[in-house]
Amino acid sequence: MSNTGSCVAVAVYALRRRQGAIELLFLHRSGGQLTDRWWPVTGKREDSENPGQCALRELREETGLSAESLYQTDITAPVEGGGYLRIFVAPVDASARVRLNWEHDAHRWCSPEEAHAIVGSFPKPIVEEVVRIFETQPPERKVVTGGEPNVRAESPADQQQIHDVVAAAFNRPQEARLVDLIRERDQVLVSLVAECDAKIVGHVLVSAIALGNDTSETYGGVAPLSVLPAYQREGIGARLMRAAIQQSGQLGLSALFLLGNPGYYSRFGFTRSHIGNEYGATDAFMHLELRPESLAGIQGTARYVDAFSDIGV
Repeated sequence: MSNTGSCVAVAVYALRRRQGAIELLFLHRSGGQLTDRWWPVTGKREDSENPGQCALRELREETGLSAESLYQTDITAPVEGGGYLRIFVAPVDASARVRLNWEHDAHRWCSPEEAHAIVGSFPKPIVEEVVRIFETQPPERKVVTGGEPNVRAESPADQQQIHDVVAAAFNRPQEARLVDLIRERDQVLVSLVAECDAKIVGHVLVSAIALGNDTSETYGGVAPLSVLPAYQREGIGARLMRAAIQQSGQLGLSALFLLGNPGYYSRFGFTRSHIGNEYGATDAFMHLELRPESLAGIQGTARYVDAFSDIGV
């Protein structure tokens, strides 16, 4: 499922392995909107916490359990009034005791087959995906709950992680190879990573833009901007963009160009560019002047470094 807006609520599937069998925890609501229904841990996100922190808090408050780790799924559902709910997977100690809060009057550990029957409103593929993540515990889905990601400059040790992040973000290899090639050719102006608990979850690159015969100014092209799918729509891309803009200004670049969604990039000050581009794009080709009036009266075609055409992106 795909939704716009921000994560405003979470559902947390607590799972355990008991005597070799996988079991999922469901709670029976005794009050509120979901009265007299079986449901996983659910709750609304507070302004001061990220979705992962919300998931751990709700798990602790509703069941008294602590997760051994926390994994984020790609499963979301729209929430009335705006935003979306995201589903998390929380492996817990098989011997831990459930302590219900006032919202519930019973709990039940179920097999995956029983889980689908007890919560019929959740499609069977959701239960299957939750169980799959519990069994495999993929590291790329492990959630960081320590707060805001750290944005810093790329280091040589980051290169493989960056490649993997970019490939996962675009679900194809071309953009990852593009980053590698620009780096190999020493054409990187800005390369920043977003890091959570020593794990790189996002990346942004700025390389040079040639604008006709104008050599009096230095321009940059922002591409690509990448965030791991499990961490998207949590503000990480925005933090990378703001940091890239700030560093580009500090380097003395006069303007930045990019090809992207105007609805997203306009929030950073990008506007439709009067400058031509190699892709024939109109509204999607945008610029941001870092030095006021640096593009006033400038005509011509903005051209990215050759790696873009060599890779075919």
